[in-house]
Order: sequence, then C-alpha cells, then structure tokens
Amino acid sequence: PDVDPNGVRRRSNDYAQENPAPFLARPSGAPWIMLDIDNLPMPERMDPARDPEEVVRHAIEHLPPEFYDATCFWQFSSSAGFKPGMIKLHIFFWLASPHPDAVLRSWAASFNKRIGMKLIDTALLNPVQLHYVARPVLGPGVVDPLPRRSGFLFSPKDEVSLVISSNNTEFDWQRPIGGIGKLQTSASFDLYLSKIGNHEGGDGFH
Repeated sequence: PDVDPNGVRRRSNDYAQENPAPFLARPSGAPWIMLDIDNLPMPERMDPARDPEEVVRHAIEHLPPEFYDATCFWQFSSSAGFKPGMIKLHIFFWLASPHPDAVLRSWAASFNKRIGMKLIDTALLNPVQLHYVARPVLGPGVVDPLPRRSGFLFSPKDEVSLVISSNNTEFDWQRPIGGIGKLQTSASFDLYLSKIGNHEGGDGFH
C-alpha cells in the first residue's frame, strides 16, 4: 500500500539496498504452472483446426512423464495457426505442491538442456512476466484458422507432482545483474554495444 506503482522498478528480488522489499514476490510459489511451448514441430498428419486435442496430447508426450496423465487447460498461442508446421501452445497444470519460481525456472532449464532443445520457455516462470490468454485480434477480413483455441483435456490425475532434482541449481536465478542497489547494464549488453561502436568515431552507430 505504500508503493507508488508509477514510480517503482517492478523487481521480483530484494537485492536493491534502497528498497529491500521486492515489488513482486511469490516466495512460496504458485500452486499451478503454465508451460509455454513454441518450438515443437507438428507432424504433417495433425491438424489443430480439426483435432486440437491430438496436438495437445502430442505436446504433452514431449514433457516429463509426470505430465502424461494429468488434467490440463490448454490454449493455442495467438500466432498459432498462422505459422504452419509448428506447435505454439500454452498448457496449464495444477501442481500437487507449490514451488518457488526460481526452482521452476531451474527445473525447466535443466529439462530443456537434457532434451537438447528449448521446449519450455523459462521466461514465463517468473512473477514479473505476464501470461497472455486473450484470443488474437484479427484485422478486417482475416479469418482465424483455428475455430477452437482453448479447452480442457481431462485425465486420471488432477495434479502434477513435479520431480525436482536436488541438483537443479545450475543457474543462480537470484543473482542480480550489474551492481548492488544501482540500475546498471549487464556485461553482455556492454559487450554487444562495444561491437556496434559509436557515431562520434565514425565506425558505427549508437
């Protein structure tokens, strides 16, 4: 109640010395998870307009086994159907127990690394990242190629018991980028900026 939402950095961590309380925080996590799948090729025999549940089941088969027989709510991304051959899908699962966001991000990153592709977008497993669930806004005369974009897929289990490995600490998600208590750019940003150059020397642009 004491925070001005128009004049604060929306942080999910508490490393800033001038304001130790994070603006957005879910230390105990949420009892649900949304998996954003964008890079999964769609078999030619599948048609999301004809049988969207078949596409959803195919996507779930690429997740860890604990998701196979769990009920979910699914929704095709707004760009789904406009780019043939790719599955672009959001899948919501209820969890048997909540996990902190940092643990979920590390779990997803480890899973992606294990299968050798970025199947799950880890950016969505962050309290500051919005989850868009609206239907696409189409221009005049544009017909949505997917007549049904969302629904429930009912399975024997109502919850997913995530298998969280004790070594899911490959990434230190709580480590601040830059300095402590200051708004600084990351080292990678400065590196790319140096490659561009600057307009004063005539060797590039800023």
